[in-house]
Amino acid sequence: MTNTPTNTNTPGGPTATSTNTQSAPAGLIDDCEDGDNTNKWGGYWYTYSDAEGNGGSSWILPPSATFAMTSGGYSSSYAVRVSGQVKAGYNYPFAGIGTQFDANGGCPNCTKKDISSYTGVRFWIKGSLDATLNLHVILPYTGACGTTSCNSLSGYNDFRYTITSSVTSTWQQVQIPFSSFTNQGTWGTPPANIGIVKAAASELQFQIKGPDGYAGAGLNFDVWIDDLELY
Repeated sequence: MTNTPTNTNTPGGPTATSTNTQSAPAGLIDDCEDGDNTNKWGGYWYTYSDAEGNGGSSWILPPSATFAMTSGGYSSSYAVRVSGQVKAGYNYPFAGIGTQFDANGGCPNCTKKDISSYTGVRFWIKGSLDATLNLHVILPYTGACGTTSCNSLSGYNDFRYTITSSVTSTWQQVQIPFSSFTNQGTWGTPPANIGIVKAAASELQFQIKGPDGYAGAGLNFDVWIDDLELY
């Protein structure tokens, strides 16, 4: 269910090469109540980690191939739930979840949506993160299809917002204006402003990031998300 009905360095998304941009539909992306891996915009939910192409050993469940919602949503029946470990093996360890803005948002089409009319993103969240983990909401800047995913146009230096402190054992509503998203400095090829990304947006990601150079046995996370919308 939607609480307030009103109009997110990693590849992502199931395979669905030119890039197309379409107008965005109404603001609710997913209330999760159908229980499946497809959101209300037609895009897919997927998970990813540094074990895919980066030589890392982090892991996340459920895998993209069998992704489904979990019972126990915010004032409703279902929500997104992911759990796993960020582990050593890649110098910038991570795992995450994403949802595409179009049914053809992944390869080979990498279709984009113009979300310029929206001010920000809003959702409910709860869960747990081991100390030193951070959770970022990311709006990736991507282009045409590469080998298995849409190519990053930012060198993975995407606009993001950190919501670590909002992850508690009880449901919290988070509302983030896109104007509060920032990139991570001058490395990579970040776009000049987030408006460029909003005009041809592909997806939103929630990324669990470990400390650079992490060499421990593993950092645990368990994250729930419900009633995801743009406003």
